Amino acid sequence: MALTSIPAPALIVRQQFARQVGVTNQILSPYIYGPLAHVVRYDEPSEQALGKLGVYDPVGTLISGQLQTAYPWPGKPVGSTLDKDFVKVFVKQAFLRYHEDTSGTATQTGLNTVRSPNYIYATNDYGTTNIGTQGVTVGDSALITGLDASSNPFSLATRVIGVSGSDPADLIPASVSAPVASSQNIAASTQSATITPGTIVGLATLASADASLYSGLTVRRPTETYTITCLTGGVDGVATVQITSASGTDDVASVTIPVGGVLALGARGATATFDFSGGAMAVGDSWTVTVTQDYT
Repeated sequence: MALTSIPAPALIVRQQFARQVGVTNQILSPYIYGPLAHVVRYDEPSEQALGKLGVYDPVGTLISGQLQTAYPWPGKPVGSTLDKDFVKVFVKQAFLRYHEDTSGTATQTGLNTVRSPNYIYATNDYGTTNIGTQGVTVGDSALITGLDASSNPFSLATRVIGVSGSDPADLIPASVSAPVASSQNIAASTQSATITPGTIVGLATLASADASLYSGLTVRRPTETYTITCLTGGVDGVATVQITSASGTDDVASVTIPVGGVLALGARGATATFDFSGGAMAVGDSWTVTVTQDYT
C-alpha cells in the first residue's frame, strides 16, 4: 500500500505596499463666528436717518387704555431680535411742558411781566419753588393765552428773559431778633495753673506749671486737671511718670521726664517743671495740676 504526505492547512497573508503621495498642510482662513448686530446710532450722523421714527404725534390713539402712538421699527432686518435694553429714543426740537396754570389768576404787572399769586416761579439757593425741581429758567419757552382789556382772546408764544421778585406783594419784611447766647456755649475763663501735691516720698519737687499754650476748646475742655504719678524713681532723664487727665481724654500711660525737668502734660500744650536739685523722685510720688486757658 502506498502512502502520500499531505501538508496541514495554513493561512497565508500576502501584503502589497503602494507609495502614497505626501500630504501637504492646507492653510485655513479664519472667520468671525457669532450674532450679527444691525446697529443704528444717534451720535453717528450717517446712521440717524436709518432710525428715524417720524413726526411726533401729540394726540395718538387709545392703546391698552392709554393714548399712544405706535411706530414701526425703522429698517429692522427680517427675522432679527430687538435688544430693548439697548434701545433709546431721542427727540429733536422737542418742547417738554413742565408747568400749566389754567386758573386765570395770573396778571400783567408791567411791561413784559406776568405775576402769579399761586406759584413761586423761581427762588434762590434755598429751593422753595413749587414748580418742578428747579423752577423757571431763563430761555424757557412760554405760551400765554387770555383775554385782553376788550375781552378779546389772545395768544403769545415767547421766551423767559428773566425772573424777578421785585413786586411789593412778593417782598417779605425781614425780622431779626437780638442774638441770645446758647446755654451750650463754653463759659469765659482766665488763664491759670495750680499745683496740689499728693503723696510725696522722694526729694524732687514740682516747681511750677504753665498753661499759656494750653488749648482745649476743640474738645470742649477749657479746663483740665492732670494727676502725675511716679512709676520709676530717679532724677530727670531717668524717672518715669503716668499722666491721668480728669476727663480721660488726654492721658499718657508712661513718659520719661526729660533732662531739665520740663514735662508736657498730655497733648494740649500745658507743661509742668520739676526740680531735682534736692534729690530724686520716688515711686508713688504724685501731684495734681489744674490748668485753665484764657477764653472770652
